[in-house]
Amino acid sequence: MFDWVGFETAPVSTTSVFLKAIYYIACRRKYIVFRQRRHLQVYDKKQQLRQTFNGVTPVRVKKKRRRRRRKTRRWRRRREKRRKERRKTRRGRRRGQEKRRKERRRWKERRRRKERRRKKRRTKRKRRRGEEDGKEEEEEEDEVEEEEEEEGAHLSTFPARTNRLAAGSRISKNRRITQIETCLRVAFLPILTTPRDHIKMQMHIHPSSSLPLRSTT
Repeated sequence: MFDWVGFETAPVSTTSVFLKAIYYIACRRKYIVFRQRRHLQVYDKKQQLRQTFNGVTPVRVKKKRRRRRRKTRRWRRRREKRRKERRKTRRGRRRGQEKRRKERRRWKERRRRKERRRKKRRTKRKRRRGEEDGKEEEEEEDEVEEEEEEEGAHLSTFPARTNRLAAGSRISKNRRITQIETCLRVAFLPILTTPRDHIKMQMHIHPSSSLPLRSTT
């Protein structure tokens, strides 16, 4: 799959994905020669050497000017401090802390389980006697819910994978392009087969009109 860099900024008057897709396919079929940013390399700040692609006049690419920070004495001190801290952690000081924390968690878990068992025993005894207390049962349920939430807390740090298009991801963009292309192959076969001069005549379809954008396959 040819990765088309300028898909988002295709020079089409309307912003509809539909027209952009037509433009994109036309480019792929060499009906329209387009400028491709990837082939314009910037070698130097002042004298910008630019490569041409398909014999098109190159576009000037502005390079971001990076401001160099002056490395002060304070910065150096901070760096030294950070290095020392890293060394400390490597020696295994933190590991001991982590172990202690884990142990504490385990103890807490055990305590909770014991308390729960006790409560269950109490409620059972009461039921046997015929004294049903609704309050006891409610408390028990609350505790169970709390623990479930705690168990699921570590999962919340990793966001669930969604089907949304990520802003900067190439893969998703490509996937979208291929989808559009397959739809358009079916809907616009005449455009793809006609020579370049006739494309304008074929493009009289209004973008807002409902079109069969579903592939028949």
